[in-house]
Amino acid sequence: MGKIQNIFKNIDSFIFKKLDLLINQSGWQRISDRFRLLSEPQQKYSNHLLSLLLVVLPISVVALLGIFNLSMNSALNVKKDIARSINVINEKKSEFSTLERKRLSRTQVSDRKSANSMLSKSLERKGVDTSKIKLTDYAVSGSGTNVNISSISFTFKDFSNNELSNTFSALIDREKVTIPILKIRKNKKENALNGTMKIIHYSKGSK
Repeated sequence: MGKIQNIFKNIDSFIFKKLDLLINQSGWQRISDRFRLLSEPQQKYSNHLLSLLLVVLPISVVALLGIFNLSMNSALNVKKDIARSINVINEKKSEFSTLERKRLSRTQVSDRKSANSMLSKSLERKGVDTSKIKLTDYAVSGSGTNVNISSISFTFKDFSNNELSNTFSALIDREKVTIPILKIRKNKKENALNGTMKIIHYSKGSK
């Protein structure tokens, strides 16, 4: 409330200073002489009009200042909202990048050929004899989007315990796969492991 009163006082002071300057000018005398030539009712109406202007003008100035202030505040709020939205987007990008590193393989798999290549290369690095595995089924969902989800089934034959352990390490640690199905049969005569495995492989899509 005190701020508004100060604004009005400043405006009134400004107006009256300008009026004093106007009265002291030579042109004001001519205006005053003409004003005296008006009839009493005309002088009365003129005084009312002048009084009304002296009231309305400060209010109009304050209203304009208020509108300008609201406009500035609105623009500032819009900028703050945009900044908050940008921060949220950046946070989501960071979260997605972290999730991407944890769940997505660096090897892109989008068809049966690339699935077979991924299996062979990842197992060869671990010293697994890839002639002992055979891809039996492949399906992909999400192809052409941001993430390819590949379902890959294969059989393995005459694996040693070490080869099976290295297979798990190659596929889970490096390729980030999950293993929903695993069936193992032990050939006691050959002391070897035979079985089937189904893995789910996640990689970046082509989009």
